[in-house]
Amino acid sequence: MEPSRTSPNERASPRSATGRRGACSGTTTRLDLYVSHYVDYDASSPPLPGPGSLKNCFYKGAPVICGPGGLQPSIGRLFHNEGNGTFRDVTQGSGLVIRPTGYGLGVVWSDLDLDGDLDLFVANDTTPNWLYRNDGHGRFTEVGAMSGAAFTEEGRAQSGMGVDAGDYDNDGRPDLIVTNFSHDYSTLRHNDGGMMFTDVSIPSGIGLATMPTLGWGVGFLDYDNDGRQDLFIANGHVFPNIDDRHLGTTWKQHNQLFHNEGGGRFLEVTSQAGPAFEELHSARGAAFGDIDDDGDVDIVVNNIDEPPALLRNDGGNAAHWIGFRLFGARRNRNAVGARVTVSAGLLRQTREIHAGSSHNSSNDPRLLFGLGSSTRVDRVEIRWPLGRTQVLTDLPIDRYHIVHEPDKEAQ
Repeated sequence: MEPSRTSPNERASPRSATGRRGACSGTTTRLDLYVSHYVDYDASSPPLPGPGSLKNCFYKGAPVICGPGGLQPSIGRLFHNEGNGTFRDVTQGSGLVIRPTGYGLGVVWSDLDLDGDLDLFVANDTTPNWLYRNDGHGRFTEVGAMSGAAFTEEGRAQSGMGVDAGDYDNDGRPDLIVTNFSHDYSTLRHNDGGMMFTDVSIPSGIGLATMPTLGWGVGFLDYDNDGRQDLFIANGHVFPNIDDRHLGTTWKQHNQLFHNEGGGRFLEVTSQAGPAFEELHSARGAAFGDIDDDGDVDIVVNNIDEPPALLRNDGGNAAHWIGFRLFGARRNRNAVGARVTVSAGLLRQTREIHAGSSHNSSNDPRLLFGLGSSTRVDRVEIRWPLGRTQVLTDLPIDRYHIVHEPDKEAQ
């Protein structure tokens, strides 16, 4: 991939809100809003964690900024779209955690149990992740621990930063990837069905390769259009003085690209991915989309104290592809929550439309499917957000198709 440059990035807001994601959380077509929060403190006099009168906080002997440990967590909030331009806080009574016990960062809505409504996953920093099962009527049940999504396979909470949901093994169920702190690994969780997940980070090849890095933005993407979703991770440390300690990690880091080899295995191909991956940055957000409309996925990465980088994909469209821009009926015009399944020969792939994922990022609303060795698409099935199903056949490939939600159920 070739690097391109755009205007300098804006600095992050000092507020504790760390992720905002829209989704239809109940039975209406209006997009509701979940806002994750990090900490509550007086910015003019932030407290120091731990007992005594410490003058500094330390990480492996290096003086660093404090937190989040020892600081007061702030609860995430769910806002119901009233349909008149206002939102109502419905956190109380929704089933969401209302005790300040998690430092929320990454957020993604996805139909993880395939029951037709969007569930909510929150990646928490140094505290167990939350996974909320949606009953479809505005009520949620937190099932993170019992589902295997809250902790690693060793039972540890991690420092969740970014998150994405995607079906990397083409079994029709969205899996989860969560980026974490350095000296720990990014966590790939396989969706086993029934809202149960298995930590496959180490056997997949993701775990050991991500130990030295501190990951932020992350995304499932099929960068070579072979019909299997690969992984991109944007990396960069939070401590600018970490280089002085020689701890096996650095302030500026390489971003990472992993090729999906099939069979549940990923191979890191960062060193072969082009000049964009040779550069060192302290990266944060990452967003994905076909910037130049050539049929492959490009990447935009936000960097600390530097301009953002545009990583143009110059080889992904060697294989055939097909793409879709969906427009929902009524108020959910971006069709957030829609699922599209493309069947091409023996290849069957499913994607969802998300309102946002990664780390403080939002992607191209279009869905792009690589077709591998296939030269035609047999069938496209769209499940719209409120459950209506539409089937399309005989669609030409190597182009984007605009599809509007029908007024009546497709026959």
